[in-house]
Amino acid sequence: MPEEPSSPGDLSSPRVPTLPLPGKGRMLNVFIEDAIGPDHFVLRPFDSMELVSQLESDMDDFYENNVFPAADCVPVSGALYAAFVEEADAWERVCVKDIAQNGDVSVWGLDKGGYHVVSPANLRPLDARFRVIPAQAMMGKLGGVVPAKGDKWTSPTEELFRDLVQKKAFVGQLLSTPRSAGRRGHFRQVCLNLRLIDTSNPDRDVLVEDVLVSKGHARALALAE
Repeated sequence: MPEEPSSPGDLSSPRVPTLPLPGKGRMLNVFIEDAIGPDHFVLRPFDSMELVSQLESDMDDFYENNVFPAADCVPVSGALYAAFVEEADAWERVCVKDIAQNGDVSVWGLDKGGYHVVSPANLRPLDARFRVIPAQAMMGKLGGVVPAKGDKWTSPTEELFRDLVQKKAFVGQLLSTPRSAGRRGHFRQVCLNLRLIDTSNPDRDVLVEDVLVSKGHARALALAE
Protein backbone atom coordinates (compact mmCIF):
# COMPACT_ATOMS: atom_id res chain seq x y z
CA MET A 1 0.00 0.00 0.00
CA PRO A 2 1.44 3.43 -0.93
CA GLU A 3 2.66 5.54 1.96
CA GLU A 4 1.29 9.04 2.46
CA PRO A 5 3.76 11.64 1.14
CA SER A 6 4.45 14.77 3.14
CA SER A 7 2.19 17.74 2.53
CA PRO A 8 3.22 20.15 -0.26
CA GLY A 9 4.22 22.72 2.33
CA ASP A 10 6.70 20.26 3.81
CA LEU A 11 8.26 19.70 0.39
CA SER A 12 9.18 23.31 -0.38
CA SER A 13 12.84 24.33 -0.11
CA PRO A 14 13.95 21.03 1.46
CA ARG A 15 17.12 20.94 3.52
CA VAL A 16 19.23 18.09 4.87
CA PRO A 17 21.63 18.35 7.82
CA THR A 18 25.38 18.51 7.37
CA LEU A 19 27.62 15.94 9.02
CA PRO A 20 28.99 16.71 12.47
CA LEU A 21 32.74 16.39 11.99
CA PRO A 22 35.71 16.30 14.36
CA GLY A 23 38.21 19.14 14.39
CA LYS A 24 41.79 19.45 13.22
CA GLY A 25 44.00 16.53 14.20
CA ARG A 26 41.15 14.12 14.83
CA MET A 27 40.54 10.82 13.05
CA LEU A 28 37.56 9.40 11.20
CA ASN A 29 36.93 6.24 9.17
CA VAL A 30 36.25 7.05 5.52
CA PHE A 31 35.48 5.29 2.25
CA ILE A 32 36.78 6.78 -1.01
CA GLU A 33 33.86 6.68 -3.40
CA ASP A 34 35.58 8.28 -6.39
CA ALA A 35 38.91 9.97 -7.12
CA ILE A 36 40.27 12.24 -9.82
CA GLY A 37 43.59 12.93 -8.09
CA PRO A 38 45.15 13.97 -4.77
CA ASP A 39 43.45 17.38 -4.92
CA HIS A 40 40.00 16.10 -5.78
CA PHE A 41 38.28 13.00 -4.46
CA VAL A 42 34.91 12.07 -2.99
CA LEU A 43 34.69 10.36 0.37
CA ARG A 44 32.03 9.44 2.88
CA PRO A 45 31.95 8.12 6.44
CA PHE A 46 32.67 4.40 6.45
CA ASP A 47 30.70 3.84 9.64
CA SER A 48 27.38 4.95 8.11
CA MET A 49 27.54 3.03 4.82
CA GLU A 50 24.90 0.53 5.97
CA LEU A 51 22.67 3.45 6.98
CA VAL A 52 22.88 4.84 3.43
CA SER A 53 22.09 1.43 1.94
CA GLN A 54 18.96 1.25 4.09
CA LEU A 55 18.04 4.81 3.09
CA GLU A 56 18.25 3.90 -0.60
CA SER A 57 16.14 0.80 -0.02
CA ASP A 58 13.49 2.85 1.78
CA MET A 59 13.53 5.46 -0.99
CA ASP A 60 13.09 2.76 -3.62
CA ASP A 61 10.03 1.38 -1.82
CA PHE A 62 8.56 4.85 -1.33
CA TYR A 63 9.07 6.34 -4.78
CA GLU A 64 8.13 3.20 -6.69
CA ASN A 65 4.78 3.13 -4.88
CA ASN A 66 3.73 6.79 -4.86
CA VAL A 67 2.68 9.17 -7.63
CA PHE A 68 3.53 12.87 -7.50
CA PRO A 69 2.02 15.78 -9.47
CA ALA A 70 4.30 16.97 -12.26
CA ALA A 71 4.25 20.47 -10.74
CA ASP A 72 6.06 19.12 -7.65
CA CYS A 73 8.91 17.74 -9.79
CA VAL A 74 9.94 20.80 -11.82
CA PRO A 75 13.74 21.13 -11.37
CA VAL A 76 15.14 24.28 -9.78
CA SER A 77 18.88 24.93 -9.72
CA GLY A 78 20.29 24.50 -6.21
CA ALA A 79 17.26 22.62 -4.90
CA LEU A 80 17.24 19.11 -3.42
CA TYR A 81 15.28 16.18 -4.84
CA ALA A 82 15.09 12.43 -4.98
CA ALA A 83 16.28 11.16 -8.36
CA PHE A 84 16.35 7.77 -10.00
CA VAL A 85 19.95 7.42 -11.17
CA GLU A 86 19.93 4.90 -13.99
CA GLU A 87 23.63 3.97 -13.86
CA ALA A 88 23.24 3.14 -10.17
CA ASP A 89 19.76 1.63 -10.65
CA ALA A 90 18.73 3.35 -7.42
CA TRP A 91 16.92 6.34 -5.99
CA GLU A 92 19.34 8.85 -4.48
CA ARG A 93 19.19 12.20 -2.73
CA VAL A 94 20.54 14.84 -5.10
CA CYS A 95 21.15 18.56 -5.54
CA VAL A 96 20.36 20.11 -8.94
CA LYS A 97 23.47 21.76 -10.34
CA ASP A 98 22.45 22.68 -13.90
CA ILE A 99 19.52 22.39 -16.29
CA ALA A 100 20.33 21.93 -19.98
CA GLN A 101 18.34 23.53 -22.80
CA ASN A 102 16.98 20.11 -23.76
CA GLY A 103 15.62 19.70 -20.23
CA ASP A 104 18.16 17.19 -18.93
CA VAL A 105 19.22 17.87 -15.36
CA SER A 106 22.75 17.66 -13.96
CA VAL A 107 22.68 16.59 -10.32
CA TRP A 108 25.18 15.92 -7.54
CA GLY A 109 24.65 12.90 -5.28
CA LEU A 110 24.36 13.95 -1.64
CA ASP A 111 25.43 10.60 -0.23
CA LYS A 112 27.86 9.05 -2.73
CA GLY A 113 28.91 12.16 -4.62
CA GLY A 114 29.37 12.17 -8.37
CA TYR A 115 27.62 14.11 -11.09
CA HIS A 116 24.79 12.45 -12.99
CA VAL A 117 22.53 13.56 -15.82
CA VAL A 118 18.90 12.61 -15.25
CA SER A 119 15.64 13.22 -17.04
CA PRO A 120 13.17 15.53 -15.26
CA ALA A 121 10.81 12.54 -15.37
CA ASN A 122 13.14 10.82 -12.90
CA LEU A 123 12.97 13.61 -10.30
CA ARG A 124 10.69 13.54 -7.26
CA PRO A 125 10.24 15.83 -4.25
CA LEU A 126 12.56 14.85 -1.40
CA ASP A 127 10.11 13.69 1.24
CA ALA A 128 10.63 14.79 4.85
CA ARG A 129 11.40 11.24 6.01
CA PHE A 130 14.49 11.27 3.77
CA ARG A 131 15.83 14.57 5.08
CA VAL A 132 16.82 13.34 8.54
CA ILE A 133 20.17 11.67 7.80
CA PRO A 134 22.97 14.18 7.10
CA ALA A 135 24.33 14.39 3.56
CA GLN A 136 27.23 11.91 3.48
CA ALA A 137 29.40 12.81 0.48
CA MET A 138 32.34 15.14 1.09
CA MET A 139 35.12 16.50 -1.08
CA GLY A 140 38.66 15.57 -0.07
CA LYS A 141 42.14 16.93 -0.66
CA LEU A 142 45.22 14.92 0.30
CA GLY A 143 47.30 16.88 2.79
CA GLY A 144 50.94 16.70 3.74
CA VAL A 145 52.31 16.67 0.18
CA VAL A 146 52.60 18.77 -2.97
CA PRO A 147 53.55 17.76 -6.53
CA ALA A 148 57.22 16.79 -6.87
CA LYS A 149 57.58 19.25 -9.75
CA GLY A 150 55.48 22.26 -10.61
CA ASP A 151 52.17 23.09 -9.00
CA LYS A 152 49.90 20.52 -10.67
CA TRP A 153 49.63 16.77 -10.28
CA THR A 154 50.64 14.87 -13.40
CA SER A 155 48.39 12.35 -15.12
CA PRO A 156 50.58 9.40 -13.98
CA THR A 157 50.34 10.67 -10.38
CA GLU A 158 46.57 10.96 -10.59
CA GLU A 159 46.35 7.45 -12.05
CA LEU A 160 48.53 6.05 -9.25
CA PHE A 161 46.45 7.86 -6.64
CA ARG A 162 43.23 6.43 -8.05
CA ASP A 163 44.70 2.92 -7.98
CA LEU A 164 45.71 3.42 -4.34
CA VAL A 165 42.43 4.78 -2.99
CA GLN A 166 39.39 4.23 -5.24
CA LYS A 167 36.61 2.20 -3.58
CA LYS A 168 38.76 1.55 -0.49
CA ALA A 169 38.47 2.32 3.21
CA PHE A 170 40.97 4.43 5.16
CA VAL A 171 41.47 6.18 8.44
CA GLY A 172 41.52 9.90 7.73
CA GLN A 173 43.39 12.42 9.87
CA LEU A 174 42.08 15.96 9.49
CA LEU A 175 44.87 18.48 8.90
CA SER A 176 42.62 21.53 9.12
CA THR A 177 39.14 22.46 10.25
CA PRO A 178 36.48 21.19 7.81
CA ARG A 179 34.96 23.92 5.66
CA SER A 180 31.84 24.27 3.55
CA ALA A 181 31.75 25.43 -0.06
CA GLY A 182 28.79 26.71 -2.04
CA ARG A 183 26.36 29.57 -2.26
CA ARG A 184 24.75 30.79 0.94
CA GLY A 185 21.20 29.48 1.21
CA HIS A 186 21.98 26.53 -1.08
CA PHE A 187 23.34 23.07 -0.32
CA ARG A 188 26.96 23.49 0.77
CA GLN A 189 29.51 20.72 0.25
CA VAL A 190 31.83 19.79 3.10
CA CYS A 191 35.51 19.91 2.12
CA LEU A 192 38.27 18.11 4.03
CA ASN A 193 42.05 18.42 3.95
CA LEU A 194 43.33 15.15 5.35
CA ARG A 195 45.87 12.37 5.46
CA LEU A 196 44.76 8.93 4.32
CA ILE A 197 46.06 6.02 6.37
CA ASP A 198 45.77 2.49 5.00
CA THR A 199 45.28 0.15 7.96
CA SER A 200 44.53 -3.01 5.94
CA ASN A 201 48.01 -4.46 6.57
CA PRO A 202 48.08 -6.01 10.07
CA ASP A 203 51.83 -5.43 10.33
CA ARG A 204 52.01 -1.71 9.63
CA ASP A 205 49.96 1.31 8.65
CA VAL A 206 50.75 3.03 5.35
CA LEU A 207 50.23 6.71 4.58
CA VAL A 208 49.11 7.30 1.00
CA GLU A 209 51.27 10.44 0.88
CA ASP A 210 54.35 8.34 1.73
CA VAL A 211 53.67 6.07 -1.25
CA LEU A 212 53.49 9.08 -3.57
CA VAL A 213 56.73 10.47 -2.14
CA SER A 214 58.58 7.14 -2.33
CA LYS A 215 57.68 6.78 -6.01
CA GLY A 216 58.84 10.29 -6.87
CA HIS A 217 55.39 11.74 -7.49
CA ALA A 218 55.22 14.07 -4.50
CA ARG A 219 57.25 16.13 -2.06
CA ALA A 220 56.48 16.06 1.65
CA LEU A 221 55.54 19.36 3.21
CA ALA A 222 57.39 20.63 6.26
CA LEU A 223 55.16 21.42 9.23
CA ALA A 224 55.49 25.15 8.62
CA GLU A 225 54.53 24.96 4.92
